[in-house]
Amino acid sequence: YLGEPSPHSWPSRSSYFGVMDTCCFPKDSYYFYKSFWSSDPVLHIFPHWNFEGKEGETLQVLAYTNLKEAELFLNGKSQGKKVYDNNNGEHLYWDVKYEPGELKAVGYDKDGNEIIDTVYTAYEPATIELTVDRDEIEANNIDLCYVTATVKDKFGHIVPHIPVDIEFVSEELNVIAVDNGDQEYVGVLHSNKIPSFCGNALAIVSANKKGNFKLTAKAKGLKVNTVTVKCN
Repeated sequence: YLGEPSPHSWPSRSSYFGVMDTCCFPKDSYYFYKSFWSSDPVLHIFPHWNFEGKEGETLQVLAYTNLKEAELFLNGKSQGKKVYDNNNGEHLYWDVKYEPGELKAVGYDKDGNEIIDTVYTAYEPATIELTVDRDEIEANNIDLCYVTATVKDKFGHIVPHIPVDIEFVSEELNVIAVDNGDQEYVGVLHSNKIPSFCGNALAIVSANKKGNFKLTAKAKGLKVNTVTVKCN
């Protein structure tokens, strides 16, 4: 069950609601709720900063935060400091003339510690970074490991705007399913291949024998990366 796509129609195949997608990757709204209900300092700016062809146009940058104020910088130049109060509604925002580069928000928690969130204009995809929710599972074909593949450029910045066809390969691990969180992706999920969406994709793996086994993520023209899962 993937949820109703209403009010959207084909090719929408799952719900657009919720603070996480079908991979449990956080959406921007995740940080909105976290800023209200978490005691941890939260500062999250969005959208991404890849808008080729819109140089000089005014774009709105938003921040979800539980800090009292935050200052936004574009390529080191201050875009102003915003104070979190009722006049701003439930978020902070800046109107910024777009230019590629580094977009950084800086705030301070109640103890005076600096809190930073940064978004970069990404270059072409260069590599796939793999992370696991845990690197040790039982070799019973039931225990599962969730592997996140993140597409990054040559500087290590996530590439959110260019889909990359990813293939997950392993001689010993079983790739049970894949997903990317895209509500309009209608490909086969019981597969080992899937395009990235907003820079990410997910593989779910299991094993039926013991050992330290590698999972490799491949994509045309990108650096091949692997992750090791210990199967007991």
